[in-house]
Amino acid sequence: MRHNIEECKGAQSLITQTRTLLLQENIDQAKKQQDNLNQIINMIFFGLKNLIHKGLKMQESFLFITK
Repeated sequence: MRHNIEECKGAQSLITQTRTLLLQENIDQAKKQQDNLNQIINMIFFGLKNLIHKGLKMQESFLFITK
């Protein structure tokens, strides 16, 4: 009986360790996905900034031509 209790405690410990590892893996994966999303967002904002800058230059050129 005592041997079974020790085996159950050992199994419970392994289950806890496995859950911890799975959670850690999910956290690591979530961090990687967040980094990827941040890179995409930065690329989008950089592209928008360039478009706005080009649009302003075109507007300046247009205003200069129409004067």
